[in-house]
Amino acid sequence: MTIKTRKLLLISSILAFLIITPFIIFYALGFNFDFKKKEIVTTGGLYLKVTPKEVKVFINNELKAENSLYTFGNDLFIKNLPETENFHNLEVRKDGYYTWKKEIAIKSSLVTEFKSILLLKKKPDLKLTKLKNIDEIEGNSKIKNLERFLGIGIKKFSIENNDVFFISDNKKLYKFDDSSSKSSVLLTDIIAFTKNYNSLYFIDDKGVLLTKEIDGTESRRLADFGTLFNNQEAIDMKAVNGVVMIKYKNDLFLLNSEKSQIEKIAENITDFKFDNHGKKILYSKESTFKNLNLKEIWVYYLESRIQPLIDAREASLIYSTSSKIENPSFVGPDEEQIIFSKPEDGISVIDIDLRGGQNSVLWIEVKNTKINYQGKTLLFEDKDKVFSVELY
Repeated sequence: MTIKTRKLLLISSILAFLIITPFIIFYALGFNFDFKKKEIVTTGGLYLKVTPKEVKVFINNELKAENSLYTFGNDLFIKNLPETENFHNLEVRKDGYYTWKKEIAIKSSLVTEFKSILLLKKKPDLKLTKLKNIDEIEGNSKIKNLERFLGIGIKKFSIENNDVFFISDNKKLYKFDDSSSKSSVLLTDIIAFTKNYNSLYFIDDKGVLLTKEIDGTESRRLADFGTLFNNQEAIDMKAVNGVVMIKYKNDLFLLNSEKSQIEKIAENITDFKFDNHGKKILYSKESTFKNLNLKEIWVYYLESRIQPLIDAREASLIYSTSSKIENPSFVGPDEEQIIFSKPEDGISVIDIDLRGGQNSVLWIEVKNTKINYQGKTLLFEDKDKVFSVELY
């Protein structure tokens, strides 16, 4: 190849690059050419992550995307959606499952994301267990037997495999090995505790919050509450990944580890739970509106989000009803749904992402039930029987 030919190829490559690159950038920014209207239009995209697979995605009843059992991943991406002033009706469908619906707006140069879509079976596969009631799962019957065996009263407890951690009525924190029937005193003068992996978090009778490793000897002071928490019966604690929540009477507090102090984040609380990663907190509370006594489910976010746009340490009202709410819990692959029961109708699952409307499914119609959710398995009572069912 001659030098002249090489120069021509180089110049041609540079010209091609200069001509093509603007079009690539133009396309990547969401601009497209509508050949029917013969004009440039702005477009956006839509990204979905759905559990389970084999779903179809419709926008305004038009099929836009689908996947199969053999598709790699649970992701679906739809591009070149025209920006409009009106909302689009978005639906994710699967035969035998409840349809997931939203009303969405497409914005130019923006990919709208729904990364935690969970579809539920219309006829879930219920399995009868050998359990007599939910108390067997939650360990209440085991604790009653342990009280009789040891001859002491148990105030707070945590059960993990063969180990039972509990505070006795004489303010001692014990570890009981169920396999060997041996108990040992870990700490004294303790009025409340919680356990997270190999760490214990506890409040002593002087109102000091401390932490230590279960097998360690040294305790580390986290905060000094003094006489703020002086009623042992009224304290409930939970901790995940170093984040500590304390419910005292009907108020909910969050430990600010940087300032070594607690901050009240909610009042009139009846129950609270972490997600498994310590990124958000679910709590249920009671409120009054125009002479109505309401039961509410809130989510308190410990980290900020972009879609939906939420600031860290912001609380969002997820659900409100005049009926009683039982045992709400985070569920789903990403824990972006909440499951709960209501005595008069049954077990419901709702989304915590409220953009474009909330998806809510009355999943299992069973009255006056108790529920327990662990992993992806739900257990619930129906009269004198306990059933299990997989959510996904």
